[in-house]
Amino acid sequence: MSNQLKIGKLEAAKRQLETAVILYFNEKDPISIHTLAAAAHHIIVDLNKKAGGQPLILEGAIVKEEYKDEFRKMIREAKNFLKHADIDQDKVLDFNLVSNDYYLLDACEGYEMLTGEKNPYFTIYRGWFHYMHPNILSNPVSAQIIKNQFGGNKIEYFTSMLSAAGVLR
Repeated sequence: MSNQLKIGKLEAAKRQLETAVILYFNEKDPISIHTLAAAAHHIIVDLNKKAGGQPLILEGAIVKEEYKDEFRKMIREAKNFLKHADIDQDKVLDFNLVSNDYYLLDACEGYEMLTGEKNPYFTIYRGWFHYMHPNILSNPVSAQIIKNQFGGNKIEYFTSMLSAAGVLR
């Protein structure tokens, strides 16, 4: 058995994002989820730019020009805090848990736009995002289905949807 693993950038992003989704639905550490989702998101953004794709939401694609700098600073604060300690060793972060929802959504959407692949983990996450944030995206039907069928139980929804998709965890 080899002690090495050859992996490309896109595969790395996919694996980070799938792991972040699994952690999310199993209600594990939100800091680890954020770190994985943000790292995957960064790779996907870079590959998307190189491919000439449309900017993703968290890049400020739909933010008014006069607010883009402020938006970028806000969205990068936790990501940078969690990976650097060169200038702010004593800083304490007031981490907004909802930021994970948006990083996960944008990375899942970006991955699927970039590859054309319908990843079951990402599709399942998108459905949950619709449920949790019914006014953000257009598809209120899926939110109602999740509410009616699973009563908002995150783990039950995830397990059931994985089974329906034929994916083993």
